[in-house]
Amino acid sequence: MLYGVFLGTIVVATSYSWPVAWIGLELNLMTFMPVAMTYSIHKKAAMTYFVSQSCGSLMILLGGMLSDFSVLPLGLLLFGVVFKMGLMPLHFWVPSVAVNLSRFNLYLLMSWQKIAPMVIIMTATLGIAMLSIINAVGGALAMSGITLLPLLLIFSGMVQISWVLNTSGFFTFYYISVYFIVLSAVILYSALASTQFGWALLNAGGLPPFSGFMIKLKAILHIKSGVVVLLVGSSGVALTTYMRILLNSRMKMDPWSWFVVSTMVVGSV
Repeated sequence: MLYGVFLGTIVVATSYSWPVAWIGLELNLMTFMPVAMTYSIHKKAAMTYFVSQSCGSLMILLGGMLSDFSVLPLGLLLFGVVFKMGLMPLHFWVPSVAVNLSRFNLYLLMSWQKIAPMVIIMTATLGIAMLSIINAVGGALAMSGITLLPLLLIFSGMVQISWVLNTSGFFTFYYISVYFIVLSAVILYSALASTQFGWALLNAGGLPPFSGFMIKLKAILHIKSGVVVLLVGSSGVALTTYMRILLNSRMKMDPWSWFVVSTMVVGSV
């Protein structure tokens, strides 16, 4: 079934018309369902995901069919893609799904399952700046009141996608690749309250001189817009949230690691 998940994304990425892209999205959805329903405890999350994705697909289908008659249906199509990605302000279905998925399925939901709709949304010319601002600010603020790791990763992912929406060309692929690698490390070490998990979390937060910081620094040089100020501020709030969680947790990090972390935080400020 994973083959179908990958194939659906490839169909969307290589399509030149919205009907073909819609078919790719549906293939991606139908093949992800059996993967998400590996265990009975995950069936509720899988059904919530299915209903939400079906609503998004219906919006895309109606918006695409009516786009030849008016400009307004293009907004419906965009809303459908945002719904399927689980971005703000249409993210209400994501938390209930994320907390009931296994670590592997959570990683798929936050990585590969984002690519297909992101390919479509990156072709839009209107609303991208506003969408990135809403998710950067909203995602960072939502993180500040949460301690559950799956929800933290979901809202942190919204901040990351805000960065992606403001990039272009090969750098977009580069940024996404680095983010997926960083995310995989966080989820891999999440089962262990260890030093490795602490470093992975700080990397995801963008603490210098980790790769999570370096890719954002390159993005700052790449983005030619005032939106970058909000992106940097939102990432700072996200990093502060990660630091608060690490400091308040019972994680057993050796004193030298804490000294290094404190030094890097002070240096970054």
